[in-house]
Amino acid sequence: MHLLKDLSARFKVLFSSNRQEQIMDDEMAFHLEMSIQEKIENGIEPDEARKLARKEFGSTERFKDECRDSWGTRLINDFFRDVRYGLRQITKHKTGSLVIVITLALCIGANTTAVKMVQRIVSNPYEYHEEDRIVRVGISGKDFSAVSHLSIPSYQFLKKHNQSFENIGLVGVAYQDFQMGDSTRYIAIDQISPEIWDVVGIRPKEGRFFTKVEVERGDEHLTVLSEKLWKDLGGKETNLIGSNVLINDESFRIIGVAPDSFFLLYGESDAWIPKVYDEIDPSPNAKNSFASIAKLKPGISLKQANQNITNLFQQYQAENPPPAGDQKRKDLKFKAIHINQSILQALPQVQIAFYSINAVTFLVLTIGCLNIGGIVLIRNYARSQEIATRRSLGASKFRLSKQMMTEVLLLFLIGGFMSLLVIKFNFSASEFLYLDKFQWVDEWGLDTNTFKTTIITTLAFALGTGLLTRFSQIRENLLSAIRSGSPTSTVNRSRHRMNGAFVTVQISLSILLLVATGIFALNLKTALEKNVGFERNGRVAVKIWQTFKRFEDGAEAYYHSVLPYEKGVIDHIRQMPDVSSVSAASRAPISIDSVKVARFSVQDYHYTEDDRKANALQILTHPGYFKTVGTSLLTGRDFKETDTRNTEKVAIISEDLVEKYFDGKTPLGKYLTYRDHDLKIIGIAEVVQDRPFFIPWRDYAIYLPSSQWDIERYSTKYLVHAKGDVKKLIPILENRLKAFDPTVGLSFKTFNENFELATSIYRIPMIVTLFFAGIALFLSGIGLFALISHIVEEQTREFGIRMAIGSSKKDILRLVLKQCVKFILPGLLIGFAISSAISWKINPLVKDINTLDPTIFAAVLCFVLTISGVASFLPANRATRISPIDTLRYE
Repeated sequence: MHLLKDLSARFKVLFSSNRQEQIMDDEMAFHLEMSIQEKIENGIEPDEARKLARKEFGSTERFKDECRDSWGTRLINDFFRDVRYGLRQITKHKTGSLVIVITLALCIGANTTAVKMVQRIVSNPYEYHEEDRIVRVGISGKDFSAVSHLSIPSYQFLKKHNQSFENIGLVGVAYQDFQMGDSTRYIAIDQISPEIWDVVGIRPKEGRFFTKVEVERGDEHLTVLSEKLWKDLGGKETNLIGSNVLINDESFRIIGVAPDSFFLLYGESDAWIPKVYDEIDPSPNAKNSFASIAKLKPGISLKQANQNITNLFQQYQAENPPPAGDQKRKDLKFKAIHINQSILQALPQVQIAFYSINAVTFLVLTIGCLNIGGIVLIRNYARSQEIATRRSLGASKFRLSKQMMTEVLLLFLIGGFMSLLVIKFNFSASEFLYLDKFQWVDEWGLDTNTFKTTIITTLAFALGTGLLTRFSQIRENLLSAIRSGSPTSTVNRSRHRMNGAFVTVQISLSILLLVATGIFALNLKTALEKNVGFERNGRVAVKIWQTFKRFEDGAEAYYHSVLPYEKGVIDHIRQMPDVSSVSAASRAPISIDSVKVARFSVQDYHYTEDDRKANALQILTHPGYFKTVGTSLLTGRDFKETDTRNTEKVAIISEDLVEKYFDGKTPLGKYLTYRDHDLKIIGIAEVVQDRPFFIPWRDYAIYLPSSQWDIERYSTKYLVHAKGDVKKLIPILENRLKAFDPTVGLSFKTFNENFELATSIYRIPMIVTLFFAGIALFLSGIGLFALISHIVEEQTREFGIRMAIGSSKKDILRLVLKQCVKFILPGLLIGFAISSAISWKINPLVKDINTLDPTIFAAVLCFVLTISGVASFLPANRATRISPIDTLRYE
């Protein structure tokens, strides 16, 4: 009962605080008045009695705090008072508050977006359960860190003998017909061993996954759909689980749906079907090597696993000896790498580009912290007299510090909310940055860990800076603190130097980012101007998604059905009036399509022991290919319709291959050996940039006539050169091809679109760095603006006196700008010194550009001086617009 009464009393005090405060004030006034009256009765003069009574009574604030403590509601009341005080200060000092909010929104938003981008695309694209135990397993050589695929015998051997993996499975990718009802489509299907589900540990979105037991007992006609395909087919509304579909004319039962975040080999798959990898496919075009994914046993490290499987490779070689004279297996070994390292090793240029973005965002975060800390310092210093006055009235150190912390937290609350809008905008810009082209990027989401880490970092810096200054103010002598409002005081000059140091560092880092942007821009400019060996304008690649069941397997079906079909499509397109030329090939130039590698040898070339064969990009083409894509045939002839399966096999080679193997002599009429066939060289083509810039490719190119080889029947691209605007031609071309064959699916990609994606390795870092460098310079500018505004505000009285005794507005403006130079000039010198040192260091590593190009540094200097000049001029000019009388009246 006593507890209830106590709680009831506390609630009454809480909701009638104003009344309680009035009662307390009245009671203290009564006691003070009684003390004064008592002294007057003792013969003391009234004025003297009042002074003595106040002195004996002491600080009324201290007694009020003691009374509030006795109520038991002080913490709550103080919290609401601190919030109201903080809101008043935020609205009172609008410029500083706005600077902090903008800084927080930009820094938190930019940092969170960039870190999430790098994680999702490069460092952590897979979202598997216990992903730290999941590895890619393959064969590696001494000269490269990545792993290649496993053959079926090597997979079976590892599965049987390894002591490190809990599970190990294989993955093969194929494009196959998928028919449900009357609808047929051509989709990417992963053929996986059932162990894969146990390895990755994901849960189905709907239904279930097929199991090893089901597959071993012969029930292999099961399929799991991707969430995307499942939604396209109607999703839950159509109740697909349990339905039957046809895959390559074989019936499969849908048993589950995999979530959108699930993928295995960098690409987007539409369905998964089980496959037992126990026998080599004897068909001539079959691929018998596959990607392998395994899960480490608990307690087994990656290093231990690699030691185990490396030793196993020697045993595997002993049981499966290579053919005599085959040097390909020399110095090979089994190797495992973490699943999230596989993309980094497959695309090293992407890794470098996106990690550079991380470094850029770290610099922006540093600038933001300095900016926030500088504004907090200015706000605290501007209240020195207020703090001293409140201290003299009995305010506690804890209360003064807590009010500062509450104000900062309110600003962070507003800035954090604004940063969510920045994050949303940044994610929506992924298409602009070509990030949507990475097929394993589906939904960005918000990385809460990065968001919280960024907020905590900036908040810690702001609170640390604020508390240090607040403690110094609390410890300062009251008389000195009251005098510190003088613009000429030593205290203020030291404070200005501290704030100036923050601004100097910000300007230095901004220059560093801007120079990096200039280097990226120069790199992109060089890439855009580089001769890629073909023409981009007015050309489009058309993919016709043929169905497997349309044509039978085998060479006879290819030459009698597939090849005539392709020639029919070419002739049909050629008859269009807006088409200049048309051809077909197994791939379009500089596209991200998968490559086929030809291992060839040159007859009469003296090989070293380690150089028995070379790799070349294998491209099958129809006649007219070089004319259509705008690649020069330097000598020799193009393929003709007369080059058939019954005539001598021929090839066209790239110019760099000639330089390597023929010592500058003409290779026309000489022979290459490829797939146990002799190929007569009939032409030399200009070197073409066939792979995107972010995929390393240093080998050569061999062009083969499609009419002589049945090896890439389902990867044909029809290449069209338009007479006019290719964008206008595409819908006409689509209608024309649909009329020719209504059953097929079509996709179009202009050469310019392929080129833009190919140069994204330069485009993305440049755009992102430019964006962040702009943010950094903007933050530095507003930091400088806030500092100069504070200095001008403190010196307003001084300016009034100067103007009153004859100084002109130009003199005042010159005086303020002179102070700005003291902060700007060191930043310029430090920034350019660091940027020059870094540029000089990396210049030998960059082949095509000069990182010390004076144009970059001149442009950065002009840009920084412009922003700094505007940030300095605005507050300086404002000081000159006040009349001397108003200025002297200011304080």
